[in-house]
Amino acid sequence: MRKQPVRIVLFGLGLALLPCILASAEEPTDPKALMLAALKLNNLTTEDAKPWHIKASFQLFDDQGAVTDEGTYEEFWASPFQFKRVFAGKNFSQTAYGGKAGILLSEVHGDTPDLLLAARNNLVNPLPPEAIIEHTTYTTKPLDAGNLKLTCVIPSASTPGAPADNSAYCLNQDEPLLRIAARPSTSDQTFHNKLIRVEGRVIAGDLKITHDGKATVTVHVETASVLDPSEEAVFAPPADAVPEPLRTLNAPGVTPPRLKYSVEPVYPRDAHSNHISGEIYISAIIGKDGKPREVHAVRGPKELQMSAIEAVNQYRFWPALLNGKPVDVQMTVQVNFNLQ
Repeated sequence: MRKQPVRIVLFGLGLALLPCILASAEEPTDPKALMLAALKLNNLTTEDAKPWHIKASFQLFDDQGAVTDEGTYEEFWASPFQFKRVFAGKNFSQTAYGGKAGILLSEVHGDTPDLLLAARNNLVNPLPPEAIIEHTTYTTKPLDAGNLKLTCVIPSASTPGAPADNSAYCLNQDEPLLRIAARPSTSDQTFHNKLIRVEGRVIAGDLKITHDGKATVTVHVETASVLDPSEEAVFAPPADAVPEPLRTLNAPGVTPPRLKYSVEPVYPRDAHSNHISGEIYISAIIGKDGKPREVHAVRGPKELQMSAIEAVNQYRFWPALLNGKPVDVQMTVQVNFNLQ
C-alpha cells in the first residue's frame, strides 16, 4: 500500500463554497468526459476494479458537534456478489457477507446507522454510475480558493429524463481527483482529503460529511490495499449467518417510493444465446435521497442476476415518505428479461 497526500486540506471550506461554484464563469472543458474519467479513478467498485481491502475508523456527531458513536469499519471486496463488510460501534455491530443468493448477516447487535452506510458509499462509490453520467448533461465551473484550483462539474437542470441528482462534483484541475461533492438542495457536502492511491484508484484517507456546515460523520482510512489472494477465505460466511431481514413498506403511514428514472438491463449474451429468460427479483434499500443501496438478487435465473443488479443500481426514485418526511425503506424491484 502506498499513501500519497494531497496538497490542500479542505475541511474548513464549508458551505461558503457553493455560492463560489455557482457564480463562477464556466470553463471550456468537456464535462461528461471529465466525469467519466473521474468515475474510473475514484470509484472502487466498477467492473474493472481489482479486489481490495479497507480498514477505517469513524465518528458520528449530533447537531451540537458532540460525538454520538465511534468505532471501526472494515471491508474485503471482490465483486458485488463477493464481499465481507464489518461495522462495529459502541451501540451497534454488524458483519455482512455478499453472495449471489443475497446478503447474509452475523454478529448483529443494534441497527447500523444509515449515515454510516452513506459514508461508506461516499468513500468507495462517490460518483454516479456510468449510465447516469451518460444520460446527464453537465456544465463545468472553475473554483479558485487561494492556491486551491478545482473544476466543479454540475448537472444541468434541463437535461431531459435525467435523474434529479443535483450534486456538484469538484475535481483537481491537474487530475480528476474528487475533492468535494456538494448538494445545494440538502446543504450536504462531502470532503475527500489526504487521498490514498490503490493500484490506479484513489480514495479519501479522510472523509467528512457535513450538513449546514456541521460535521455529521467522519471516516479515517487506516489501510487501503489490493486484496491478497490468501485473504479470500474471509468471504465464506459462518454457519450461523442469517439472511438480511427485509424492511417492509407496509408500515403505517409510509408512502412507498415512486420510480423517477430507470435504465434497461443489458441482456447477457450467453444467457440470450442459451434462451434463458425470466424475472429477477431485486431487494434494495431506497434511501432518503432516492438512491438504491444494498442491492442484491433474491430470486431468478443466476445468469441474469448481475445485469439486473447493475440496472437497478442506476435507478432513481422519489423517496418514501413518513409524515411527509423522506425515510429509508426496503423494497423489491422486478426486472424482466424477455426473449424476442
